[in-house]
Amino acid sequence: MDLTITGNIPTRDILAGLEDSGFWAFAGSTAHRLMYPYIPFNEGVLASNIEINPTGSGVEIVFLQPYAEKTYYGNFNFRTDRHPLATKEWDKVAFGESFEKPEGEKLLEDMQNYINTIYRD
Repeated sequence: MDLTITGNIPTRDILAGLEDSGFWAFAGSTAHRLMYPYIPFNEGVLASNIEINPTGSGVEIVFLQPYAEKTYYGNFNFRTDRHPLATKEWDKVAFGESFEKPEGEKLLEDMQNYINTIYRD
């Protein structure tokens, strides 16, 4: 199961030429941190056992637990004592379809700030 960051990113022109793996690693780490409260959590293995794979023009966050896909798409009664926001399809719930939710806006803001540091005059 992976998350590929896509959408109407305001910095599209800059991102089209940005093939910096450090940027995409930053974007993946930031996305994971922001969606973390939405990931079902018992002992933290699902939420923590991940790979962040920059692709050159995006990033994939791969959840490595064998049950990740079933949990992602399943209808379960998730524990909410440790992660009160735990839900299926946690990336979509955290960011929204067009990054319109607060976590999505924060992700875009952090990505923009990273780009601004690279292209600072």
